[in-house]
Amino acid sequence: MHDHLLTPKPSMPLNSPDPSPQSMRQSCIVFGVFLLLAVLAISFPEVPEQGLYGVLWLGIGILMLFFPPMVRIPRIWTILAAGFVLLSLVGFLPRSWFGVSEWRLEVEKLGVSTGNSAFVQPQVAVEFALKFAITAMIGLYVLGHRIHSRCQQWIALSFSLAIVVWIILGLVMRKEGQNFGFFPNRNHTAALLSMAVFVSVGALAQAIRHRKIAFVMAFVPGIVLPLWILLTVSISRSGIVLVGLGLVLWFVLDGRTSLRGNTGKALFLLAIAAIGAFFLIDSTAKNRLTETAENWKASASKEVVATQEGGITTDTRWLIFKDTWNMICSESWPGVGAGQFAYVYPQYRNHSNISTTSIYIHPESDWLMMAAEVGLPATGSLLAAVACVLYYALRNIRTGKGRLLRVGCLIAAILLLSHGIFDVPSHRIGMAMLGILFLSCSIQGINLEQAKSWNEATPLSKNFWRICGSSVIIAGAVLVICQASGKMIFLTSRNEHNAAKTKELFLKDEEAFKLASARGLEYDPPAHECPIEEAILLFGKSMEIVPLDRYNNYNRGRYALYLDDKEELARKDFAIQRLLDPNDAAVCIDQANCWGLSEQAQVYALWKRALELAEKADLIQENRNENSVKIFQRIIYAASLRPTVEGIYKQVLDLAASNQKLRLTWIRDVPSKYADQEIPKLLLAIESEQDRKELFEAWKIRGNKEATSAFAAEHPEFGLSQP
Repeated sequence: MHDHLLTPKPSMPLNSPDPSPQSMRQSCIVFGVFLLLAVLAISFPEVPEQGLYGVLWLGIGILMLFFPPMVRIPRIWTILAAGFVLLSLVGFLPRSWFGVSEWRLEVEKLGVSTGNSAFVQPQVAVEFALKFAITAMIGLYVLGHRIHSRCQQWIALSFSLAIVVWIILGLVMRKEGQNFGFFPNRNHTAALLSMAVFVSVGALAQAIRHRKIAFVMAFVPGIVLPLWILLTVSISRSGIVLVGLGLVLWFVLDGRTSLRGNTGKALFLLAIAAIGAFFLIDSTAKNRLTETAENWKASASKEVVATQEGGITTDTRWLIFKDTWNMICSESWPGVGAGQFAYVYPQYRNHSNISTTSIYIHPESDWLMMAAEVGLPATGSLLAAVACVLYYALRNIRTGKGRLLRVGCLIAAILLLSHGIFDVPSHRIGMAMLGILFLSCSIQGINLEQAKSWNEATPLSKNFWRICGSSVIIAGAVLVICQASGKMIFLTSRNEHNAAKTKELFLKDEEAFKLASARGLEYDPPAHECPIEEAILLFGKSMEIVPLDRYNNYNRGRYALYLDDKEELARKDFAIQRLLDPNDAAVCIDQANCWGLSEQAQVYALWKRALELAEKADLIQENRNENSVKIFQRIIYAASLRPTVEGIYKQVLDLAASNQKLRLTWIRDVPSKYADQEIPKLLLAIESEQDRKELFEAWKIRGNKEATSAFAAEHPEFGLSQP
């Protein structure tokens, strides 16, 4: 049935509102400004977070104040959104109500204060809870607006052209070796481009249906350019998968309508071109996708397959998912606190401990991250709210004017939600705003006679939104003013600011020391003038804000060793860091590098601990020794920086014990004279004939030929070959 043949149904309520042209214009302004702010956020994702949120909240608050929602949204949406916000605050209740994790008690034994609430870092949780609450409010606000199908098309065109410009700027500004796009995460860029493709496809199909040639031509670049980037420039696998999912969703949601006439021909040719390009073009993203499929197949059949990404036998995501689920089960009701996944996850990292030097700051899933941080009840409420909005959109997606464009917008929103299962794009505020925008666009416009009527918003409701807008304006203005003046309101921003300040103080101290040395003077400033003392105090302030930030402990401990009376503070801070990141072998290596030559026993103990952690990680990879070898090489390098320590290389060799790969690494990497000293004794102690011959062959390559020949001649019973 064609759009122009649709007529009102007799059962339509008589009190259905007839929106005024002014209301329509107001909603168009809201959608247009909201799109502008979202594009701003995705174009500058790395600007200071405090300033970015300040600008966004200020702009959205002004919209709420002057253009409140025009319709009343279903009450269940508001209830579920409010439930999400309230349930995410459960962790502020006393921790005794939920039980205290063992790792938290261990941290407290070392003097770290974790507070009395279920959240370990309640100050940080307040900040992120505010972000979640305002974002939920923004979602309800935008869903309360309706725009004409023509305005939807202009919104789609604006977004499509913005992405084209975004891509061009990304190509021009891209440096060699960098990932494409402005997001540091290439998968977020791929999700954005996939969304752009289907918004443009929907708008293109709508333009073809209504024979608007100018719009048809305008939307073509918004399809071709993102697809070309996804297939040839981007190395993200997710972009290709999302485009494939989008094609399936398109024909599921509007297959029969799409196959009619010129629209069907155009979409069919577009699908054939995209599929053909995938099979014909050889790209990194395609190769990685194929490699992943092979690895999954090999993993299912228990085969060991090395990949280009660290020799992992199975996709690391599944291992992170397992550990995150254990984390959720341990803190299922309150969660660990909004914004705190990265601080707590190391305590639950077991399955994903396949690399002792890697750091995971999120669980590779929006939904798992939400569940881990705010608990299962709050996440369930959010999921139910999204499901209700999706249900309403899906129920009416095939009816009314502009339905092809609304199908494209709905697919874009679903792609973002789907990608959130395997990554965290929605934790980027700009991406979350785009998801809200397209979900709102997918809902029927205000001029659809056959749709269920929407009740006009009451004056009381509009005044409520004006009050909310005023509050958001104040919050945004405060953030903008503070950012401009250099004052940090966001606690996470304050922590980062303090870290940057301590680096400046360290450089200041270093310059003062060099200047004093050049003048032949002793550098010993009083405590109140010492930059290092000031830096240590700053670290203390940061620890009050974020007590689980292990880098603060490491840096304060490192700085403390520059002062004669702070050694115990360094020992304590290093111990806390090791407890906060119990599986990271690199932590032990870095700490060992901080100790002076007089503390070689402490250094050796840290090296030994690092190697133990590496061997523990290797067990997950079926004893392939990759972590052990890498850590052992770092230990050898660290030993080379301590040449005056007697027997330093012998100590390192003792760490290798009976691990043949480590012994071979030692022979290859230490100066040859030390190999000539130690290898003969080692060969005599080895019982395995094969290991002995292998070590001897490695020694022949690096060692003194006379020494190797003499050893082979002295011990003919070993059957060693002469050089």
